[in-house]
Amino acid sequence: MKSNPSRSTDRFKLLCEKLLESKHITSIQADAALKQFKSLLSVEEFKTAINNFDRNSHRVDSFFAEHIYDSRYQELWHIVLIVLKLGHGNAQVESGFSVNKDLLVPNLQQRSLVALRRVYDSIRGLNPASITVSQEMIKYARNAHANYEIAKSRDRENRSVAQKRALEKKALSEELRKLQSKRQKVASEIGTELSKIDSDILDLKSKLVNNM
Repeated sequence: MKSNPSRSTDRFKLLCEKLLESKHITSIQADAALKQFKSLLSVEEFKTAINNFDRNSHRVDSFFAEHIYDSRYQELWHIVLIVLKLGHGNAQVESGFSVNKDLLVPNLQQRSLVALRRVYDSIRGLNPASITVSQEMIKYARNAHANYEIAKSRDRENRSVAQKRALEKKALSEELRKLQSKRQKVASEIGTELSKIDSDILDLKSKLVNNM
């Protein structure tokens, strides 16, 4: 919505058509909501708000309630409520798994899969002909292999550090186990010696009593 208002308008129009076909709204409501949506996109306050919106920290329902719950956007608010109330089940999650399955190839690392999904989600719904190939994009493409080699080198270093720490941890654990075993052995020997001393003390006490 904030990056391409024209595309957002087309999508909202398609939404209205779908809701109209399913008889959730009337044609009058659909036309009014579309006009209100276009009007909302031209409001500077809303533009600022949508630019500052972060879906990771903001609630969608609260955001639209704050900016659309108004008599000027009565039909638009009605459609927002319908969309928010629609039960989608696990459709989006299952769709995500399906996309991941299509992207999977042998030996694909998690970071690569995440990167591919980001690219897929970013260009989905875009018209390829409308994408401008900038110099920055060309630069990234040219440096892709070099960046890949740098990432591989960094991964090797990280694995080496991790292996070194694992060996150090193993050595410390083994030393700890030996000390604990030694402590138990010493404690056992001391216990045995104390028992012998206690026994000797009792024998001496018994002899003293008998000699009195």
